[in-house]
Amino acid sequence: MSTTLSPKRRLVQPARRTSPPAEEQGPVQRIRQTLRQSPYSVHRLLTVLEDQGQIVLEGQVESYFHKQMAQELALRCCPQSQIDNRIQVRYRGFCGQAQTASRHESK
Repeated sequence: MSTTLSPKRRLVQPARRTSPPAEEQGPVQRIRQTLRQSPYSVHRLLTVLEDQGQIVLEGQVESYFHKQMAQELALRCCPQSQIDNRIQVRYRGFCGQAQTASRHESK
């Protein structure tokens, strides 16, 4: 009676996606990467794009603090870039309804 051994199976892990070094990335990619690594999860949902030579930040956050922090992270990452911060602040009003904050509301 002979026994056959099954071939050893090796677990092959998928190759890790590595980003090119920061020097090889453009400002949009560097800022996106910085926001993805932010300790504030809301920053991971923001959009970063370039428009006529300016870096544009878009999306919604729930406080002016998060809006300012996103801008500061972008400026620290690319101090030579001009940042157009179009992030909207949406806060929870009474009864949990989302409202868009505007500093220029007419009454």
